[in-house]
Amino acid sequence: MTICPNCGVENREGARFCKECRSELTEAYVQVDQASKASAIPAQPASQASDPPAATGKSKTPLVIGGVAGVVLICCVALIIIGVILGATGVLGNLFGPQHVTANIMPANTGFFTSFSPSTLNSEGFAHLADAYEDALKDVEFEQTMEDAEDELGISFEEDVAPWLGSEVSVAIPNLGDVADGEVPIIVLAAATKDSKASDAFLEKLRESIEDKDYDVEERTYGGVTFFEQQVENDYEMPTVFGTVGKVVVITNDVDAMEDIIDTQQGKSDSLAKNAKHADLMKALPKNASMYMFVNIDDIIPLAEETEAGISKDQLEGYESVGMAIAVGTEGIQIDAAVTFDPTALKPDTLEAMKAQSKANPGKILQEIPIDAVGFISSRDLAATWLITLDAIEEDPDTKEQLESMAESFGIDLDADLLAWATGEYALAFVKAKGDSPVGFFATFEVEDESAAKSTMDDIADAIEEQGGDFDSETIEGVDVQVMSDPYGEIWFGYGFADQHLIIGFTEDGIKQGVGDVDPITGDETFKTVQSHLPSQNTGYFYLNVEKTLDLIPPDALYDDQSLAFIEPIKAIGGASAVTNPDSGVSKGTVFIYIP
Repeated sequence: MTICPNCGVENREGARFCKECRSELTEAYVQVDQASKASAIPAQPASQASDPPAATGKSKTPLVIGGVAGVVLICCVALIIIGVILGATGVLGNLFGPQHVTANIMPANTGFFTSFSPSTLNSEGFAHLADAYEDALKDVEFEQTMEDAEDELGISFEEDVAPWLGSEVSVAIPNLGDVADGEVPIIVLAAATKDSKASDAFLEKLRESIEDKDYDVEERTYGGVTFFEQQVENDYEMPTVFGTVGKVVVITNDVDAMEDIIDTQQGKSDSLAKNAKHADLMKALPKNASMYMFVNIDDIIPLAEETEAGISKDQLEGYESVGMAIAVGTEGIQIDAAVTFDPTALKPDTLEAMKAQSKANPGKILQEIPIDAVGFISSRDLAATWLITLDAIEEDPDTKEQLESMAESFGIDLDADLLAWATGEYALAFVKAKGDSPVGFFATFEVEDESAAKSTMDDIADAIEEQGGDFDSETIEGVDVQVMSDPYGEIWFGYGFADQHLIIGFTEDGIKQGVGDVDPITGDETFKTVQSHLPSQNTGYFYLNVEKTLDLIPPDALYDDQSLAFIEPIKAIGGASAVTNPDSGVSKGTVFIYIP
């Protein structure tokens, strides 16, 4: 039980503020946030419960109020440091080769941490990306946004930040796990300095900027380290705290966070870099990525449950951390993701799913996908996936009842024998089509027991006919196919068997390309480029040729001109999950965005 610092009422929920005050403060935060977006000068609240006492004789006009007090200032500084770095390349910025310096001063229990480096502003990858997006970015009001931020703080990147900015900039939320309980997020911006004299001058200018807003700034010392704290008048106002810890400039909105960072830097407590979850995740990600991110899964469970995101603690049982690394090259952007877990703590059905995907796909199914396919998804052993799905359904009575009702209406049993024959590779491909629909698609399944697969499909066809459907036999590309047609005689659905594959197609063009002989996607240069960036030992691919997709969709159907300008440089996107050995405790995957 705690005492709410805002109203003095006993609070039995364990949060810092009582429920009523949290609601009031949240409303105030929203008002401030909305106003701050409308003006470069942070807006002031319409009223306060009482005027704060003038301890020093100065008139206090808060720079920011409530729990966002320090956060807005930190974000302005971050915008200047990060934003101009991004502008230096004219595109997404130079996020190349993080050195992981700042992880060594962050407390071990930090829930969220992301880091990138501004050290290679002239890398070939970002120069290439800048050229690709030159037209898309020409109308973005980036410079005006930066000017507004610089005017707010009186700080210039070129004059005040660039001279000292070192190998890494990071942002952390140490108290991520407490945010769901009503705690205001603690934001830490950390930037390595290569020139202490220049970074000290920056901090002094930041101090003067805060004082110009009629705030007092107190010089404090902890553990022999001097830092500055903006003075606030109420417990629910949060200060801006800033200083240099070792070789890192730190700006945060919490004094305790600054002191924890100092303790960590001095070796009095373990760092995030020594946290086993963080260390395991970093081992799983590329060493020279453009950027990396770490999230402690234990800390996001309360947030997911609080926001009703559909994720429960039970679903994440056994998982430890999730993160990613981003690299930019001359062919595009590569995103590597990883999840670490404790195999002994996973739910049984989750472990079984991993075991089912513990062997690499042979990749033979790629020979069945036409070279001009718009996109496709491939995988293996649908039978094992189906069994795992049935186990999951058993744990969810509502889903079980709905599926059983649907299956009953079609006269189909949801049992393990339904897809017992589907043990090979399978793929779902999207292709160009004629007629009203510009896209057709087909699914192709490798089958060893064709009679079992045919029995399943015939049972489904019989159930459909009992519901009023009508199948006819047709020969398409030399293959006997059972088809359904619309009232105008156009074939829209069909299934058949060819070369030990079951093909289920939609639209006549989809069926034709599914059952006919094709030049395979493996001969397409665009797909080969994307494939070269993905794990060779994988459980299947997803692939989308963006260029071909845009050809099928009128530009004004889904996108405005500005959105389209950001999409058009992308030629294709692909991804694959690496084969996972459950005993390894890590699952990895890669997405590649091809921007030639």
